[in-house]
Amino acid sequence: MQKLSGKTALVTGASAGIGQATASALISAGARVICSARRLAQLNSLVSDLGAKAIALELDVCDAASVNSLDSRLPAQWREIDILINNAGHDAGGRRPFHQGSIGEWSAIIETNVMGLVRVTHKVI
Repeated sequence: MQKLSGKTALVTGASAGIGQATASALISAGARVICSARRLAQLNSLVSDLGAKAIALELDVCDAASVNSLDSRLPAQWREIDILINNAGHDAGGRRPFHQGSIGEWSAIIETNVMGLVRVTHKVI
């Protein structure tokens, strides 16, 4: 039984790692998946592997215009999003002590990991 049959999910940061694995798991559970990230070439490769229940959407969660135009860039039948996986994020370049990260690096992390999540969630709900 596919528990998520008929549901549409949006996964941010789907071009690699956890986002890619999440997109695959959602499809296995029966959902249609909008795979989004900044790296369109990687998304297209993923969608090719996942099949007809997945589409690619270039999306930069740090760019308000990119997020605000999200729905208008989707095919009409994909615009009702039932599941949101806010996975996009990054770190300061590996595991290192807090004080070794610059203020600029921490600002970029907060912009992506916090404000990006807020932007996408606000748009979807």
